[in-house]
Amino acid sequence: MSVSTIGKIKGYVSHLDILNFIRQKWDPDAKSFVKRDEYGSTSICTWDHRINEHSDTQDTWYKLTGFITFVYKGEHRSLTYFYDNVNHFDCRDYYRKLGLENMVLHETTTISLGRDKNSVDIIKTLIAQFGGGWIDENDCDDNDFYPVELNADGDIKPVIYVTMEEIYEKFGGVVIIKEN
Repeated sequence: MSVSTIGKIKGYVSHLDILNFIRQKWDPDAKSFVKRDEYGSTSICTWDHRINEHSDTQDTWYKLTGFITFVYKGEHRSLTYFYDNVNHFDCRDYYRKLGLENMVLHETTTISLGRDKNSVDIIKTLIAQFGGGWIDENDCDDNDFYPVELNADGDIKPVIYVTMEEIYEKFGGVVIIKEN
């Protein structure tokens, strides 16, 4: 098993839109090898699910999967692309405990790259370009997804990690974090 950087973009983003962005920003010769596979009627989904908002059909379960190949800073890259028109609410209880249930409930377009020095920057750039989402920088470590959003000035909002001890020290007392 290899280590990957995984991104989940909020909503449906066409592989052609991602390809177009990559061609304009990094490699005019980028190519898409994404195809549509159909799995039959959505009625076979007898488990908890929802047909995604941007699905072009309510009756057929399909997935768009494949690769977009491009060159980034002299390195050949292969971005995995995945869109499922059915949201299966995968691992909902697990992500709810981490405060990420919104990620599971959202329609998402998943992209990933083999993990290296540039994979996080590439995935964050794509997520931010297409409206935000979530990133797991290393799918083989203990750190999970976190949100990627833009500031008003267009820069990606930084993620700041703090311990409870640091919070206590900063506020000089016991801190209780309330839900909104």
